[in-house]
Amino acid sequence: MPRYAIVSLLTLLLAMASCSKRQSATERAAQEGVLLLGNGEEPSSLDPHIATSVAEAHILYSLFEGLVSPDPDNPNDIAPGVASSWIYSPEEKSYRFTLRPDARWSDGSPVTADDFKRSVQRALDPKFATAYPEMFFDIRNAKDYYLGKIDSFESVGLKALSDHQLEIALGNLAPNFLNKLKHFAWLPAPIRTLESLGDWKSRSTRWTTPQTMVSNGPFILETWSPSSVIEVKRNASYWDDQNVLLNKIRFFPYENAQLESRAFRSKQLHATDKIPVEELGDPLDEEAGQRFDPFLATSYLIFNTSSPQLANLEFRKALALAIDKESLVANINRSGRAASSFTPAGLASYTPPVSSQYEPNEARRVFEKTFPDGSAAPKLTFTVSNIPASRAIAEAIQSMWSETLGLEIELLNMEAKSLFSSLTAGDFEVSYLLWSGDYEDPVSFLGLWSSRNSANRARWENASFDNLLENAAAENDPSARLDLLSRAESILLEQTPIVPLIWRTKNFYLDSSVTNWPPALLDMRSYKRVGLLTQ
Repeated sequence: MPRYAIVSLLTLLLAMASCSKRQSATERAAQEGVLLLGNGEEPSSLDPHIATSVAEAHILYSLFEGLVSPDPDNPNDIAPGVASSWIYSPEEKSYRFTLRPDARWSDGSPVTADDFKRSVQRALDPKFATAYPEMFFDIRNAKDYYLGKIDSFESVGLKALSDHQLEIALGNLAPNFLNKLKHFAWLPAPIRTLESLGDWKSRSTRWTTPQTMVSNGPFILETWSPSSVIEVKRNASYWDDQNVLLNKIRFFPYENAQLESRAFRSKQLHATDKIPVEELGDPLDEEAGQRFDPFLATSYLIFNTSSPQLANLEFRKALALAIDKESLVANINRSGRAASSFTPAGLASYTPPVSSQYEPNEARRVFEKTFPDGSAAPKLTFTVSNIPASRAIAEAIQSMWSETLGLEIELLNMEAKSLFSSLTAGDFEVSYLLWSGDYEDPVSFLGLWSSRNSANRARWENASFDNLLENAAAENDPSARLDLLSRAESILLEQTPIVPLIWRTKNFYLDSSVTNWPPALLDMRSYKRVGLLTQ
């Protein structure tokens, strides 16, 4: 054999050996203790009192810790967080939380009861306009303070008895108060840091950059490259740092499920936020890493009831009756169940009312009664995000309305941020959204449609509905409370500002190297027991 041929063969064999030893991105990251996560849309804020999305919440739970925390081994349960213990007094309707003396901010300063008190004060300040003021309304006088009926925050039922003792007095029994404490709205803000940078009650104070952020969770913010990656690293000041298994987490924004799936399959991600609809297996493909977890979430249509075209209740009912939800589940979503109520099935002890289902003949009858002259039927614009799965649902509903009612529907696709800006501004007629629960209770879903809720983008107001929610909040008998909530949901379904479509499951890819990733009904978890196996 010629010498050059031998050299070429050796070069080829060495190259092949090198390739065989080349590690994937996930394998290299696992050896370094770095978790690579796909995480939906780019976050708008990492301020826990401004954030609104689940994608933001995923990052916030790595950076901050509240009084209580999702249990690391079962996120549906409550575990101690900054508070090591608490006592409830039913006579006084108050909780007394004992904070850990070794709880620290990432700058080494102690986490105190006053930090939590002032964080709530910041969130409830009407000028601050937090997205979740209702999360605090169980506290005595908190709602009146938010509405400006009380000027002094000292009248609100929050007292820092000492650096490590916090008392919270409630205005009612609030059976789900501890569950609410798991929500990211209750995560504390580093008030002293905010004061050093400007107005501690201003939304514009820039404290959530890697250079300025101080946090109290198992990780601290290291990098934020917009539309690229957010990286958090282990927080040496965290009270339980010795039991944190990961060194870093990298959160990658992927609005496009197909791109995210390709990144997972090419070993660039340990987990995804979703699975493209076309890749959903029946049954699921466990070998490929598919997971379908229980998820407290409902996808739904929303009507802008302030729009002249959709102010007509009978027209909204006709539109609802013309939607074949079973077909959407079987042919488009390919997971979950057709929704018969806005509150998902499975909420303990709650029996929701049943909404009207697919009845095309009745839909035509109601429609023709509303518009005797078919030419008078309005043309509608259906605004939807450019996520392929959402577009597919919108196109299917567009076809149903055209076939059953003869309606002309224009589809308008937008990026997620632009869509939510349009919804907030009321610049839409029909849209398709998903709502996931903030805590495990019907109010977490029904409270969205209170006339005072800033997230009520349907702009629907109903005094009877509002009164039932308020009466339920003041009701101490659990059974009577749930009955009031069921009556409220009956009004919601009858008035049709929304159409519940699908009770969802959480569909995602998970690499087999990831350990301790149990199902989370609210898609919120503690990361401090999550680990990575190495080869």
